Amino acid sequence: MGSTATTGELIWPTQNDVYGSGVGGSAGDGNKFLEAQARKRWGSVARRNNYMLTGGNLPSSDADLTITIPAGAAILEGHYCEWPATDITLPASNTSYIFIKLVYSGTLISGLEIEDNTSGTPPTSSLQLGTATTSGSAVTSTTDTRIFKNHVATLSSGTFKIPAGQYRAKVRVWGPGGGGASSGESFTPIDQEAGGSPAAASFGSLVSANGGSGGPFASMPINALSSKNGADATVGIGDLVLPGRGMPGGRGGVYWNGSATCQGGSGGAGAYAEKVIDVTPGDSYTITIPSGGAGGAGGGGTDNGEAGKDGKVSIEYV
Repeated sequence: MGSTATTGELIWPTQNDVYGSGVGGSAGDGNKFLEAQARKRWGSVARRNNYMLTGGNLPSSDADLTITIPAGAAILEGHYCEWPATDITLPASNTSYIFIKLVYSGTLISGLEIEDNTSGTPPTSSLQLGTATTSGSAVTSTTDTRIFKNHVATLSSGTFKIPAGQYRAKVRVWGPGGGGASSGESFTPIDQEAGGSPAAASFGSLVSANGGSGGPFASMPINALSSKNGADATVGIGDLVLPGRGMPGGRGGVYWNGSATCQGGSGGAGAYAEKVIDVTPGDSYTITIPSGGAGGAGGGGTDNGEAGKDGKVSIEYV
């Protein structure tokens, strides 16, 4: 065991001015409050997210194509930024994406701008305020897309794009529940149907949680052993995977035949998975959120199985 000293390292701030001659620094970089070092410490270089503090909520509409962006304050790349109310003019008959962004002169910040574009592509060092839809002569509607600190969003199936200014996120995935089987009219199954076993819910290939198994169709007394229910899902991808902690399965159908209570097996619960990931503004991920397994139908009984609960995916910017 031993310790070997590095040479030319940068440590900021240091009163002894450890200034980083071996990593491109120069005298004073270790003990002066330099913008470049502050950005490494507090900004997106350290995978810290941009977020709103207050204000910046777009008006719902405007009688012409000039819209007033309200005054606001935000943290951008670790810098506190505040701006007054500012008018911008939008293109006619289009949807514009509106961002607040830092402007650079070389490596130093020179100001703050409001950018509108019709592509939705986030500019560097920015945060989106919202979108605005225009007719030929007016702003007809707006949407609010501001992100505040530790913002959580529930996602839908389809393509999801990482918003402006977000570099680190926690993704949570709940696998869908299996469907319950339909009831039988005796201890011998008659045309029963097993519950459906859904596919996994997923956030791209990074985080996923399998769905629970459908309930089996063999009819049993209502106090049957739990082994006759569908199995809880155990498989997922993430930093943390919890078997059976996803969405619950559906109840099996129950039928009283005059002398005994008969039931189909209940569906198993989905798995749960979560992971903290580094992301890049504008990157896209495919979100898959299957419905819960269908409940079994038919059979000699009169009670169909219940469907399992749908899967769920959420993202939190941390």
